Amino acid sequence: MKLKNMWIILFVFVFGCGPSEEQLPEKPLPEKQLSDKVKAIEAYDRGVDFYGKGELDKAIADYTEAIRLNPSFAEAYIFRGNAYYEQGEFDKAITDYTEAIRLDPKDAGAYNNRGLAYKQKGEQSKADADVKKAKELGFPPDFF
Repeated sequence: MKLKNMWIILFVFVFGCGPSEEQLPEKPLPEKQLSDKVKAIEAYDRGVDFYGKGELDKAIADYTEAIRLNPSFAEAYIFRGNAYYEQGEFDKAITDYTEAIRLDPKDAGAYNNRGLAYKQKGEQSKADADVKKAKELGFPPDFF
């Protein structure tokens, strides 16, 4: 009886636990592309550390490097936008938030942050539109 159960478990493990063919990538990423994405994450992480220490210029430099290595890294645009926002560079922040939204149109935080930057520039109608969109996408309603 124990041997039969072991075979059943082995069968389920071998044939029932792996990813389906639809889940497997058609072909693996080239090594350089994979390497660049890893380096982009490392640069982003350094930027987060610098941002946390208030070293905004260094944070911006690392976020910029992350974006250079992986131009579709929406979160790096958001965080670089946050650093620009902290420096009072609202136009640059808006540009980065807008790019993040282009890359990930469902990122409520990017809409929220862009709305805050528009508000700082006195562009209330744009700010209101972004805050509304952020709420529609599920940004915490009590945050505003």
